[in-house]
Amino acid sequence: PPPPTPRRRRRLLLAGQILGWALLDAAIWMALRQQPSLTTAWTSLRAAPTWMVASIILAPILNWLAMGLLFWVLTNQYAKVALGEMTILMGSAWLLNLLPMRAGLLGRVAYQRAVHDLPVKDSVKITIFSLVTQAVAVAILLTLMAFVHMFEALAPGLRPMRDPIVLSLLLATLAGLTSLPWALGSIPAIKGPAPIDTWRLSLGVAIRFFAALVWPARYWLAFTAIGAPVNWSGADIIATLSQVIAL
Repeated sequence: PPPPTPRRRRRLLLAGQILGWALLDAAIWMALRQQPSLTTAWTSLRAAPTWMVASIILAPILNWLAMGLLFWVLTNQYAKVALGEMTILMGSAWLLNLLPMRAGLLGRVAYQRAVHDLPVKDSVKITIFSLVTQAVAVAILLTLMAFVHMFEALAPGLRPMRDPIVLSLLLATLAGLTSLPWALGSIPAIKGPAPIDTWRLSLGVAIRFFAALVWPARYWLAFTAIGAPVNWSGADIIATLSQVIAL
């Protein structure tokens, strides 16, 4: 049996739960105080074009499919899992993670242990690899945004072209990251206690970067739909910061 949780740690966990509920209550209270803004947002959303509403629904599905592909690439280093099965598993884990204590993560680890005989330690390695790919993708995003801001400071006349420049730079980076795994195919795998093929990690970064680009699209669509539009670079900053916090 596992050792009992120390009293101090239990108290910290309880304090964290209480703080989380307090922040959630405060957020709801702040939102309800802005009744005119909520009414305006709802009216704007009802008048939004059909394609925009459909895109708002489709964008999370793209993120889900990307995460299924990412974990399929990483998991197949240690166990053979079908892509469709992994996609469904990640979808269920995504929904369960809305519950406290990351129930989806625990459920995924338990499922892979029971169905594919994947040791828990290997599931932990896969999760760490996924966090590494996210950290690298977010770091690339932050670097690109810093480059854009620096370039904008040096050439203020190009400010009206900011959004096209940002979008072109992001798409070019995505194309480069997508082609990188094929270039790294001949490089030996990383050895040690957590072996992984180099091409799997690089492909994981490309998938994470694609998912990171879907996030600003979701923010841009959502803000536009409720009548408070933001430009693409603003949506990208919001999405990048939210991913840093989640990481």
